[in-house]
Amino acid sequence: MKCIYCGEETENIIHDEYVCLNCMNKLYVPCENCGQLHDKRKMTEIDIGYVCSECLESGFTRCFECGDWIHYDNIRTARSDRYGREVYVCDYCCDRSYTFCEECGEYVENEEGTDRTFDGKWRCYECLDKRKELMRGICGVMVKSKRQRLRKIYI
Repeated sequence: MKCIYCGEETENIIHDEYVCLNCMNKLYVPCENCGQLHDKRKMTEIDIGYVCSECLESGFTRCFECGDWIHYDNIRTARSDRYGREVYVCDYCCDRSYTFCEECGEYVENEEGTDRTFDGKWRCYECLDKRKELMRGICGVMVKSKRQRLRKIYI
């Protein structure tokens, strides 16, 4: 049979089409996720190489911050207070734009609220507000948290 691209005689079959070795080497690449050969023009090039559309749909998502493709195994889930929802970010963006709250165990956007407390731990404002309510109820002391160091204010 003849190659569907150049017309050269060939016995190679890729995806039910006859493709000669020259055309196969020029036009087909293995998917970095599943390893199967696919037409390079129908694949998406990401930082790890070419990925087929099936793998891209089932195993990857875009980073909320930079827009790069992230494999589901490498996703970090963070809380974006700007939009009030969970977002998926890559490692680089998470390290650059988010802080891990040591109380609730979530990554929280830097601009929207984390602060280092007197015990040296990072806490999000939501956890700090919960602590404030707890402290107010127990001892009558209120703790301010909005972009200030923690301090006691007697009420």
